[in-house]
Amino acid sequence: MIITPKVVREIGVIFNSSINGPYIKYSEYPKEEFETLFARFKEAQFSYTCTEHELKDVIELHVKIRFSSWMSELRRGIFKKYPTVGERYAHAPENVPPRIWRQMVDKWMDEGWKKTSTINKRNRTKSKLIHTTGSIPMAKHRKEMQQIGIELSPLDLFKMFHVRKNGIWASNKATEMHVYLEKEVKKLKRLIKLILGKSAQESSQKDIVLTKEDDDGYEDDEVEANNSETE
Repeated sequence: MIITPKVVREIGVIFNSSINGPYIKYSEYPKEEFETLFARFKEAQFSYTCTEHELKDVIELHVKIRFSSWMSELRRGIFKKYPTVGERYAHAPENVPPRIWRQMVDKWMDEGWKKTSTINKRNRTKSKLIHTTGSIPMAKHRKEMQQIGIELSPLDLFKMFHVRKNGIWASNKATEMHVYLEKEVKKLKRLIKLILGKSAQESSQKDIVLTKEDDDGYEDDEVEANNSETE
């Protein structure tokens, strides 16, 4: 199932307009809050071809994936502008009640959270894989190409989605992964060639044996037929 950019924006708008608790991590986000979000999303009356249960699962997964980004955007908007705790308390975003915002600020200022955030940031920098498709999902690009008769290999698709217009890879991670994938594809091709070569050789040997048997059988039948005519 493909989520369109319009649906993505709608989910983000609904989420940010109803922050009812100091939930700075997805693991803290109550199930009831998601149920409310999903109910409001259905009111927007988007058309979909799957079941409601499947739609709900997809929306929930999207919220889970985007949660940390939403919180990061919310935090950065205030924390970068106001350096002191007091200033941060006093400048709650319009979409967050001041009482809840103060609790969120306290959590973000906690040393444990700061340490975890630093570690996560370091790990993301090491493994960051930047794509060049903008806000349009890769699956949508691929589906559109298939509809007009273009079918690219997985390796070509990877290159298409991770190389910029100037021909330069979008990230070091993408370059590393492409080199790795190319090596794996070459290994796989060699293996397939080896298997097909053995298979063709075995098939050829079998054909030779069968031909000889057929010839012998044919000659025997011919001899028997001639003998019958003689008699």
